[in-house]
Order: sequence, then structure tokens, then C-alpha cells
Amino acid sequence: MAALFLDYKTYTKDNYFIIFKKGVLMFDVGIDIEDIERFEKYKSKEDSFIKKVFSKNEIEYCFSYKNPKMHLAARFCAKEAFIKCVSELKIPYKMNEIEVLNKENGKPYLNLDKSFKDYNFSLSLSHDRTKAIAIVICKKISR
Repeated sequence: MAALFLDYKTYTKDNYFIIFKKGVLMFDVGIDIEDIERFEKYKSKEDSFIKKVFSKNEIEYCFSYKNPKMHLAARFCAKEAFIKCVSELKIPYKMNEIEVLNKENGKPYLNLDKSFKDYNFSLSLSHDRTKAIAIVICKKISR
């Protein structure tokens, strides 16, 4: 997260809101886009790449669909976006520990271990026939 020397204020510029507190930028963003066809070759829950990258819950969710590749691609994008978002935090994690789950209303969210307890994350996923995309926004919790 970028260090800036400003007091707590909200600035607007070109319709973007930027929040600062005590010299620290209070949020960061990561985004990723992937070709869905890249995931066409993964047809089994037992594939080594699938087991290395996705949690058991994610694997069950994706393979519950007739065509799991778009769901795999979207979740992979979420993991890559998360990694980009938290790269400066220096907190160790494995890809399959970055878990993308869905609330009852279908909204995706990141299920993370306690290493990230001081942060709130927002996640949005989307896909069409050929591309999947995800964006992750991280906000530091003031304690």
C-alpha cells in the first residue's frame, strides 16, 4: 500500500474517491483477466493443477456445473487479483488457501485465514463466453 503524508481526508478527483489516514493509503486494488479456454483442459477434480490452486469447496462448486472451465477461470482470476492486491503486505499463503465462496444470494467473497484479519476485501467476478475477470479491493480495518 502506498505511503502518503496526509491527514485523514477524502479527496475527489475525476469522480474517484481516495481515502487517506495518517499518511497511509487505506486501500489497494488488484485485477486479473483470463482466457476461459485456458481452463478447457482441466476436466477432472483430481488434476494436479486443480488440487494445487483450488480449495475442495471451490473444486466441488466448479465441477457441479456441466462446463466448469468458466467458473475455474473466474476463481483463478480472483486469486490472481488478490495476489496483486496484497503483494506489499508480505503475508505468506498458498493459492488453494485463497478461497472464493458464494453467499446465499450468489455474491462471491474471499474466505481467508486469520493472517488477513486486519483487512476487508471486496470481490467482483464476471465472465462471458471467452473471458473471465475479477477485481479485488482491500481496505485496512482501523482498530
